[in-house]
Amino acid sequence: MPTSTLLTWLKILSLLVLTVCNHYSLSSPNPPPDDNERECYDGEKEADPVPRISLWMPPVWRNMMHAFTLIETYVLICRLHPELIYPPIYSFLVPNPSTISNIRFTPSFYLGFALIFSGTVLRVLCYHLLGRNFTFELAVRKDHELYTDGPYSIVRHPAYTGAYLWVLGLQFAQFGQGSWWRECRIWKTGLGLGFGVFFVILCLLVAGTLWTRIKKEDEVLRKVFKDQWISWSHRTPYVILPCHWHGCGSSLLPKWQLDVPRASTYCLRRPTPIPRWGNFDDHDQIQMHWNMKPNQTLGIDPDSAGNGLGLNVIIYIS
Repeated sequence: MPTSTLLTWLKILSLLVLTVCNHYSLSSPNPPPDDNERECYDGEKEADPVPRISLWMPPVWRNMMHAFTLIETYVLICRLHPELIYPPIYSFLVPNPSTISNIRFTPSFYLGFALIFSGTVLRVLCYHLLGRNFTFELAVRKDHELYTDGPYSIVRHPAYTGAYLWVLGLQFAQFGQGSWWRECRIWKTGLGLGFGVFFVILCLLVAGTLWTRIKKEDEVLRKVFKDQWISWSHRTPYVILPCHWHGCGSSLLPKWQLDVPRASTYCLRRPTPIPRWGNFDDHDQIQMHWNMKPNQTLGIDPDSAGNGLGLNVIIYIS
């Protein structure tokens, strides 16, 4: 078998693997939760924005990516077996037949494939570890347990890490150098350009929605699991990426605001004197006013137990 033929079949096999990855990354492992299981989130001032798009976004995106990979697979098969070419369809998919030889393995495809595959594996692992508690809609299920082992001991939201890896990988594998969309110059057609714009908007929408959702999820989990979540956030300060986006969940909030349970005593601890005391208001919220360096994090000491008069919380800067 010629080397070019072997590489073409390997590219076809890789595209089929990506099809499977796209399917699992965008398919919820469990049915939607009941309304009463969503009350912890829907009762907030701002409802979870994800359900507004969760009904149509995953199937639309999944089918869209399936179409892309299957089209590229069909074009590659036609390169090996010209007798399978159906002119009305083929001429639309490949406006310039001389460009079909440019669909090939490239460093961009290798990188995209690795990102998509690793992101999917991470998400499927999270599906398995959380079991029935993993849903695409924010909810606290009956007998819900806070899982803190495995990838959840490295970052608090590894499934979102997998989602970001998957989205980033799509840019390289299915829209980068060596792909059907780029090499056959589909992006220069009106339909192809419109699809590209739609895809970029969809990526930005999902990325922004997940960012908002992460903050909300941390806030609700802290209220539901209290000291258990606080202890976990102290052991696992990173949200999405290790050594980045760190803090005690609420590090994502503006002005370093941190909600804490109502307490009778607040005290502060730091190796060096604090320039200015925090402002303690009547709404169970502490807003730190001193200047913080970029690498400092704000957290709660989970070992500061109550003394019979109320919860004694120690706020520390590390």
